[in-house]
Amino acid sequence: MKTKDLIQELQEADPSGELEVCVDNIDIFTVTAEPAYWDGRLQLLIRDPAKKPYYDIVGGRYVSSGHKVVISPLSITDVLWDNPDAEIDYGDFSGATADCYRKSDDVTRQAARDVELRVDMGAFHEWVKKQADRIRPDNSDACQGASEYAYKKLGLSPKTQ
Repeated sequence: MKTKDLIQELQEADPSGELEVCVDNIDIFTVTAEPAYWDGRLQLLIRDPAKKPYYDIVGGRYVSSGHKVVISPLSITDVLWDNPDAEIDYGDFSGATADCYRKSDDVTRQAARDVELRVDMGAFHEWVKKQADRIRPDNSDACQGASEYAYKKLGLSPKTQ
């Protein structure tokens, strides 16, 4: 779809220009122009205008030359993976629905924190291993358990750096 066609369809769908826009029910984060080959080949649909307004797709093609406009969504799940402490508003929901979304988001928050902790502990282990290697070069791999114990005992966390 060409940008002029998208603009026309957006204006037909919302003449006021005040409605929220989404991609697969996810808010839009960025709109950029990139080379057509960027991040994989551009996939275009071939349409048969005679079949409009019904399903008019009759094929497709890959394009690697020219440019494209990329509309990139960013979901709440993406936000929570990046920042597990991000504030999420459940105000439009009530009772069980809000609880269901909150529980799902809390699972994502915890998974993000666990990954961050494991990566940070891994980096700490590598530092301890490097220090141990200077003292006893043949036995530095044996420090995994000790480095994890020290990491926890010292109260270190990804946020204490």
